[in-house]
Amino acid sequence: MNRAIVILCKFNNQYELFLQALYGYCVIKFGRELNLSALHTIEMVEKLPFGSDGRMIDEHTIHISSRLYETLPVFEIAELHENKNFQTLTRTLFHELCHINERSIMLQMHNDYSWAFYYFFTPKSIHKYSYGQTL
Repeated sequence: MNRAIVILCKFNNQYELFLQALYGYCVIKFGRELNLSALHTIEMVEKLPFGSDGRMIDEHTIHISSRLYETLPVFEIAELHENKNFQTLTRTLFHELCHINERSIMLQMHNDYSWAFYYFFTPKSIHKYSYGQTL
């Protein structure tokens, strides 16, 4: 059973409609082989940390920045193929979809990586594991 993916932008209806079209374009053109069964929501937000244009928030959610959408001259995919910002938007969304795919097919690796990242890149004072523990 295919579940509908919620694609939304709470602050601009035109961006939301274009993001929905861009998702369809990405999946049809590049992502037919991706496992997106865990994806529930793609949400456009005004800004992401570190100037990022996209981010997988968790195994079910992608956030996309509105930064480059503001630069598009039109919201018709057929008219934007040569537009550099459109190309970046397409690559960004596809990149995030690939993260969802990877997480779906390599869940244990992602869980191990998340633990290692927590252990090695967070302040030692908040570790709940001993320093002698190995991966």
